[in-house]
Amino acid sequence: MQVIGLPGRSRETKEWMERLLASLGIAEPAIAHYQHWDSEIEADVSYEAERLHDQAPELVVAKSLGTLIAASAFALYSFRPKAAVLIGVPLCNFSP
Repeated sequence: MQVIGLPGRSRETKEWMERLLASLGIAEPAIAHYQHWDSEIEADVSYEAERLHDQAPELVVAKSLGTLIAASAFALYSFRPKAAVLIGVPLCNFSP
């Protein structure tokens, strides 16, 4: 099963996502590593969404910022997961 994990804004949520997917028995998920984790720049929803443009996983699991990225990729690009689990959807948009 092809699974993409889209963590939240902070780097620590990548480890949380890894543990969550492992606890569900999902082997070798693709977990996003965001560019803002390695620099002083702000999170860029548009940039991260574009990186997903041609993917069609069976499942996407997204948390917080990841839910905005998944929704943007679906609306703007050809990102078409068969199923999605959106956890902790933020009520306000992050600045691009």
